[in-house]
Amino acid sequence: MTSLEDSKANIVFHLEGDAYRKAVVNLILAAEKSLTINVYIFKLDLFGLEVAEALTAKGKEGVKVTVVVDYIGSFKHLKALRKYFSGKENISFSVFNTLSFTTLLQAGRRLHQKIIISDASTIILGGINICDKKSAVLEVPRLDFAVEISNADFSDISAYCENVIGNHGNEFFPERTDPAYELISSNWVYNVCDISNSYVDNIIKAEESILLVHGYFFPSKHILDLLVQKASEGVVVEILIPKYSDWEKWNFAVRHLCKYLTSNNINVYEWPLSNLHGKLALFDKKIINLGSHNLNYMSRCGNLELNIVLHDDQLVDSIYRQYLKHIVDNSTLLSFKENYFELIRNRFLYGVVLGISFLSVKFIWLNRWMKKR
Repeated sequence: MTSLEDSKANIVFHLEGDAYRKAVVNLILAAEKSLTINVYIFKLDLFGLEVAEALTAKGKEGVKVTVVVDYIGSFKHLKALRKYFSGKENISFSVFNTLSFTTLLQAGRRLHQKIIISDASTIILGGINICDKKSAVLEVPRLDFAVEISNADFSDISAYCENVIGNHGNEFFPERTDPAYELISSNWVYNVCDISNSYVDNIIKAEESILLVHGYFFPSKHILDLLVQKASEGVVVEILIPKYSDWEKWNFAVRHLCKYLTSNNINVYEWPLSNLHGKLALFDKKIINLGSHNLNYMSRCGNLELNIVLHDDQLVDSIYRQYLKHIVDNSTLLSFKENYFELIRNRFLYGVVLGISFLSVKFIWLNRWMKKR
């Protein structure tokens, strides 16, 4: 855990694991007035039950509790969640974008952001769901990231997240700029592309190094071209992908993509110690961009996403030295020497993933086009 304290806010960097889960529960138990949670997956496993019990206890104390989960992400757990929270004092539980005939055009629009807000003054934001998800092979916590910010006024963000289901084009995420950080969002249907734009801007401005740590790396051609261009200019470009993934076929597809990148002087590493679920970028060892936003088409064109950009030199340097350098040092540099079977398989699955990505957001494109007319 790395922290930065200044006159305005206290910022703490978290890795997924026991310390992070303890921080989440402690944040909930410390609330006195309100608690708001937006999350893609909420599962009543060991960690989820601990969170649910803490929320119930605070509701009994009179704290206003709002929980919004995504319909697709939490689909397997909705029955249990509705049963658990039904009738609980001061707890509002709702589901984002349930599938029906009337919502078909937005079927690919998911609540993928992960944020917990306590008393409109403290937030935990990142890529970590409320579930005890571990690597199926190694039985250890996944590699994922979050940031906790306290001693700040998040009343506007709390109000937005409480009403996220009803928010449309006239109510956007109230983005925040601070000397140490910036909160940015993605809501492509309503032309909010600030996370993607931030990636593009920081890639273009990078002078020395770019590190991308992504569990579901499948970026746009524009970003791929920019990465190749920066590598040709002498910028050290490193991409870290998972050895173990929740979706193995995605991994094969990404390897086909990364083979192209390695042929253009980009170093691709494989994280072997756990599942990689995180979404983090480091630019020139001065700026960190992390959150729920994957570098793929679904996050760019379909989902509601939240990220934080850290640009305090002291904090970013501390995170790099304590965590990110260790992660890269313990990863394996890939050479992509494929046999004929692997070559055909990876190329085929690349086409499959590209097709799925297109299908998952094509109705979103139509929906956005209709709103412009």
